[in-house]
Amino acid sequence: MLIVCVIPAFRASSTIEDVVVRAAKLCDQVIVVDDFCPESTGIIAQKSAKEVVVIFRNNNGGVGAATKDGIRKALEMGADLIVKVDADGQM
Repeated sequence: MLIVCVIPAFRASSTIEDVVVRAAKLCDQVIVVDDFCPESTGIIAQKSAKEVVVIFRNNNGGVGAATKDGIRKALEMGADLIVKVDADGQM
């Protein structure tokens, strides 16, 4: 069973590394969707864990659009279970 964590991210540069590291311990793959973040959250996420794939959006579409992009990628990867996690670690 392939478990994939999707993390939409915007202005989460101070929290994303911890969230990715924690998620990588529980899931097979982590997808971070940088929603055109001015803080380069996606670049920070890329350095956080080897299990992370980062999608960089060309415009800010909000959490819904970023989540959809992440879910789409997870399904392309063959995910059996997709878990959405907030980039600030709250949910």
